[in-house]
Amino acid sequence: QTARDIHLLLLGEGPVRQSLARQGLPPYAHLLGFKRNPVDYYAMADLGLLPTRYRSECRPMTLMECLMAGRPVVASDAGEIRSMLTAPGGGLAGELVGLQNWQVPITELSALINRFVEDKAAYEHAASLTSAAARQFDIDQIARQYSELYAKVLDRKSPSYLGPSDPDLPLAPGMNEPQQPAQPPDSAGQLRTRRLRLPLSPAAPRAARSPIPSLA
Repeated sequence: QTARDIHLLLLGEGPVRQSLARQGLPPYAHLLGFKRNPVDYYAMADLGLLPTRYRSECRPMTLMECLMAGRPVVASDAGEIRSMLTAPGGGLAGELVGLQNWQVPITELSALINRFVEDKAAYEHAASLTSAAARQFDIDQIARQYSELYAKVLDRKSPSYLGPSDPDLPLAPGMNEPQQPAQPPDSAGQLRTRRLRLPLSPAAPRAARSPIPSLA
């Protein structure tokens, strides 16, 4: 669908790689196996690709790494992928393909890839949103969120504050039970406890953009 010389770099190990290796691949597809530095490969490529069929995708690390390398992503519209690609001001740092009966529609996927190959303006617009989309996974940003939350809790009326948890803050993993010691009895002699709610943005290592030129 394009005259461009496109190469597909496939990273990772597992049964799918083994199956592809047995089948044999065209010369433009490269099975590179497990790599300890996947961000370098994202940085030297033009586009990330995540055609997952897993309906419960949460926060795939590969998507974070690709965004941090400054590369837009074409991915399945499954789980939390849409929210990850959405920049705070709106717009997608890539494109999404909807699953059909939880299968990746190959024709639609290839059309989205071809759009970024042929439409320079569309590609540059998506690429311009990668930094904003990736910022939500920056460790410094996450640390500030936790710091601000703890300051908010400590600034409340007093350590004996007995009000309910803030309903706008999500419950942190593993905090289904009250985590703080019981407060002094109230007038009815009943003990009350509070639960601390924390933001659920996962941390990811920051990655510097590679100086290696991108592949065609």
